[in-house]
Amino acid sequence: MNNDYIKCNDYLSAMGRFREERVRQGLTQQQLCCQARMTQSVFSKAESGLRRFSFPETGKLCSRMNIFYVFTGKKADASWVSQKLALSTTEELLCHLYMVQIITSSLRDINRSKSFSGVSADSSYGRIQEQLEYLHYFPGGSASNQNIFYNVRNYFGHTQKKMADLLGMDIKKLRDLEKGRRLPDSEVIWEMYDHFHVSPAFILKDANALRDELDYVLGLLEENDREIILQVLKTWTKLL
Repeated sequence: MNNDYIKCNDYLSAMGRFREERVRQGLTQQQLCCQARMTQSVFSKAESGLRRFSFPETGKLCSRMNIFYVFTGKKADASWVSQKLALSTTEELLCHLYMVQIITSSLRDINRSKSFSGVSADSSYGRIQEQLEYLHYFPGGSASNQNIFYNVRNYFGHTQKKMADLLGMDIKKLRDLEKGRRLPDSEVIWEMYDHFHVSPAFILKDANALRDELDYVLGLLEENDREIILQVLKTWTKLL
């Protein structure tokens, strides 16, 4: 991983950011446990790291919390996604991320020895490529039904035992995840980011989390480059 990758220390650090975000937004545990359809005692244990949020619970919290920041420690300085783009569906937002990955990859290759709009090809473009590197795990594109756990393991050439050990689980649980018989809880989502840099927004397939990731990626660009890419995304949206 590169210097832009933020080592999240451990799962409890992610839960610390969860509490930070909740307090920053003036939200009480009661408000969020209602959102996630949990009792307050169970929610309190999950926020303290004594229990894990289930996949459905984590998904329900995306509408109130910046889950992308919670798991990655990365947050956009501003909201760059326009109102029209903000209304994009989950599938469209995934397409936008793929488009940003393709555009910046091409620009980085073209401008490897020179600057484009005053931006070094190895700075913002490189950081975006590393943020979106997990998209390479899905050569069939975001619409494919391929399993993220199987694809990542296959990409790195890990055995099921090696992959299970890295994620801190037994082989049976990994097999269930690969077969789609089990959904990842909040700690597994964090482990996938920590070990393989797989975005939590991608695993959750949640529009709010994907918008937060898109905002973060766009925020890495200089203004001129960002406006150019936003115009491409707006045009692409019209064609979808």
